[in-house]
Amino acid sequence: MRRLLRSPSLAFASSHRRAAATACAAEASAPRVEPRYRRLDQADSRHRCPCCGNDVRGRTARQHLGKCAPDVHAFILQAGAWPAQPHDAFAAAEQGEVASLARLKQLRFREGLPWEAAALQMGVPVQRLRGLLRRDSQKIQLVRDPEALEARPRRGAVCHSLSLVADGSLARV
Repeated sequence: MRRLLRSPSLAFASSHRRAAATACAAEASAPRVEPRYRRLDQADSRHRCPCCGNDVRGRTARQHLGKCAPDVHAFILQAGAWPAQPHDAFAAAEQGEVASLARLKQLRFREGLPWEAAALQMGVPVQRLRGLLRRDSQKIQLVRDPEALEARPRRGAVCHSLSLVADGSLARV
């Protein structure tokens, strides 16, 4: 029996149990950390990019905005450090999009610069500016007519509501 207690494998097992008990006590007294699956869930959540309209994962927001809208990316970094939460980053991106649109309208319509000159001043591709203005104009609701328009007959179709009068003019029947 003495021989069993002195074996190195049993000594290791008892020291291992003591270490495990110490670790359990330390875990109980340590502050609770948010479980990893919740943190990953927030990082994997999808958000709609205000600059291009694509669905973007939260953890790739920074890289996406750097490629999609470098002007908005720079706007967010000017305000300070990159936001920790993805929804904060996209909220800041929306503000940056509004600022870029205001700058584009000033350059294009007030100063009369061509697309290329405005893109050069803002430091973005021309396609980015055209898309920005197109998305803004698509947000404007079209005005509806209160009355429905009359249907016109197709070319070559016979119109039964008009008839030819003796003097050669058309009259409504």
